[in-house]
Amino acid sequence: MNIFEEIKKKTNIQDIERLYPSIEFNSSRAAISPFNPSEKTPSFIYCPDRNIVSCFSTQRLGMDIIKFVAEYERYSMTDAATFINEKLDLGLKITADPNTELYKIQQSIITRAKKNINEEVVDYLMERGLTKQSIEQFDIGYLNERIFFPLKNIHGKVIGFNSRQFKDNGPKYLHSKESNIFVKKEYCANLDKAIKLTKAYVVITEGLIDCIQAYQRGIPAVSCLSTNLTEKQIKTLMGYFNSIVLAFDSDEAGTRATIKAYKEIRKLNPFIEISVMDFKPYKDLGEAIIEEDIFKFQLPFYKWYAGRNKIEHTDFLKLLAAEKSSINRRIGAQQIARRLGYQEDDILKDVELVKVGASVSDRRTKKFKF
Repeated sequence: MNIFEEIKKKTNIQDIERLYPSIEFNSSRAAISPFNPSEKTPSFIYCPDRNIVSCFSTQRLGMDIIKFVAEYERYSMTDAATFINEKLDLGLKITADPNTELYKIQQSIITRAKKNINEEVVDYLMERGLTKQSIEQFDIGYLNERIFFPLKNIHGKVIGFNSRQFKDNGPKYLHSKESNIFVKKEYCANLDKAIKLTKAYVVITEGLIDCIQAYQRGIPAVSCLSTNLTEKQIKTLMGYFNSIVLAFDSDEAGTRATIKAYKEIRKLNPFIEISVMDFKPYKDLGEAIIEEDIFKFQLPFYKWYAGRNKIEHTDFLKLLAAEKSSINRRIGAQQIARRLGYQEDDILKDVELVKVGASVSDRRTKKFKF
């Protein structure tokens, strides 16, 4: 039996109250979520039969006591086990983290790359908008004709790297292989630093350099190393932040990625506030960051959506029909009605038809170009 199984055997989920007396479950087994203390209705609920607890407001579901402590304290699973063992005086012997060697290997790569960085690379990074302080703070390095950016977990430990082509003719971007400590589809770069700035919002950028540039301005930015946000990444970010700002590139690919990301987020949370950075006439955040007020580009999602050059009637009806929140559906209908010269109620009637599976085919089912 490993240490995690031993701890689960010696504890039950209600021991959370012993670990954290401020968490008080009511007779319905519900408490105000420690991840969302401003909530009015308790969403932190334990299930004694399964020995788990779930936070429905942040979508942290099915946590055993070790997973809960790891999430709440931002510990590794081993550190969480150690914490529980000591706090509850369980008397168990806990061995070292089995991933220690993996951490050492990744750290050694970054240390070597950081020592190898030269003036030419620093000049290039500064031309891209990074400061010398950021280059040092983010441990950026240089190896084998590539610029290395360390990838760190929530505790600030190096778990991998992302590298960018500098002189060679290889792939533009490469990242380290997945392992027990790094899974790309679950990873959000710079989360360890962003969560220390604010819980109010997070800005999701495409690339790491954009992310660092935003952070230099005091903006809680993360990069998911791709525009294809995964369920795990979205749940992670919703667990730490109250709203999400999508800051992808201004091109057609960035537009498609923004709409897709909105849909994925809405599947998991119908109510979280989602806005978009519309950087036009700039290409991306990296170019727009020169502006004194970067947030002048921020728009509510449907205001941004309605302001695009192309809007297809069938597409926006499906988008509105998928909204579980009637408020978000009406806001979307208002913005689109203003842009296309429709009546808001007509749009909402068509949305209801889409929701019940009826087809909407009239003269409006076309692409509107402006």
